[in-house]
Amino acid sequence: MKNKTLRYTLTVLLSVVLLFTLSGCNLGEMKQNDGYVASVKELVNQCINYNRTLKKQEEVFNCHDVEKTKQLVSTMDTLGDVYQQLLQLQPTNEFAEYHSQITERATMALSCISRLKTLVNYSAEHGNDKLYQNDKGEILDEYTADCEMLRWVSSEIQTYWRNA
Repeated sequence: MKNKTLRYTLTVLLSVVLLFTLSGCNLGEMKQNDGYVASVKELVNQCINYNRTLKKQEEVFNCHDVEKTKQLVSTMDTLGDVYQQLLQLQPTNEFAEYHSQITERATMALSCISRLKTLVNYSAEHGNDKLYQNDKGEILDEYTADCEMLRWVSSEIQTYWRNA
């Protein structure tokens, strides 16, 4: 009888230890997922806010005004940094598909910002914004589509995680 009780106690003890071990691993992944979702939300919200600033600055851009050019370039640099941070996020396998969409759109948005920045700098250096005026519409349309898709993916990630 003592032998059966000892076996039963050891079995229960091992089961409890195994259960704690498994839930500890799952808890770590949950924390990583929480961090990923929060980071995506925060970074995409930063993009939205900086895009508002970019739009206001772009509307009053004058290649002859050094201060406005510096402000516009600074906003573009900040947006570039935010897109780089989005690209550096490390999701778990659970968010791999969403992250591939984020990576694709963040890369495209970064490319658009880089092209705009090049045009702004060229305009300021040469005192002629003809190239900028000719190309900005197409680039901004592409950029806006990328930003809207980033916003949508961020929303999808948040909804998925809230319902998980």
